[in-house]
Amino acid sequence: MSAPLQLPVRILVKGPSTVLWTSWMNGPRTDLAFPRAIEKQLLAKGRPAEVRNTGVLGWPTEDLFKTWDEDIVAWSPDIVILAVGHYEILHTILPRWLERGANTVNRRPGRFSHFYYRRFLRGLARGVLLLQKRIDKPGRKLNKRRMRRAIADTAAYIKMTQQVASPVILLMEIHPPSASKHSWYGGWIERTASLNEGLRALVAEVDRPDVRFVEITDLMDQFDRDEPAQQWADGIHFSPAFHAAIGEKFASIADEWASTQPHLASP
Repeated sequence: MSAPLQLPVRILVKGPSTVLWTSWMNGPRTDLAFPRAIEKQLLAKGRPAEVRNTGVLGWPTEDLFKTWDEDIVAWSPDIVILAVGHYEILHTILPRWLERGANTVNRRPGRFSHFYYRRFLRGLARGVLLLQKRIDKPGRKLNKRRMRRAIADTAAYIKMTQQVASPVILLMEIHPPSASKHSWYGGWIERTASLNEGLRALVAEVDRPDVRFVEITDLMDQFDRDEPAQQWADGIHFSPAFHAAIGEKFASIADEWASTQPHLASP
């Protein structure tokens, strides 16, 4: 008779391209995004784990609810990691369909496809970005309204999710942009700070030990701040090394919590 196996801790990760993309994307198989790095770190600690990454490129916070039944009710994760609000602070007037179309890598080959995606959509998106650059100012009501809606959606999602066996919910701090992107998004730094402040306030309002705000900017001290490629070479997405650091931090939180849970204890 084989020895009994320990129940793995289930971790769900939801967010935009920052939970999927490594900067740059043409690296080796060892370049892991932080959800996979979490799984690697937990297994290295001897903690059985199953990490499910349901991130979507260009993902707005309102899409949290689209897969709630499959993600939360059916799968019933122990820990939910949410990277919310990144899309809302990034764009003010650029439509989502245009941003997704201009940056898509999932397209069929062919002359028409190349012209439509590479020339037409990217040219149109660049024009809208130039217009956005002119009007993108800190404190605009449109930006504030979008961030308030993102935080309200997150609050509703947390309340719904807590009803399904009370999983731990970790709200991930949204990182500020690199200096190379500041000229394109005039109010991005202010919106990032405002969003993180709103998420911290939400956690304080919920006031439960299993709902937490997790900072990641403190991890930057491990890297050379004068060398952006160590953090995000493309200005937005994390480098493989920074993904690994984030994964290690979340893995430590998950392992510490799991050690207190009877259903995850050794048989």
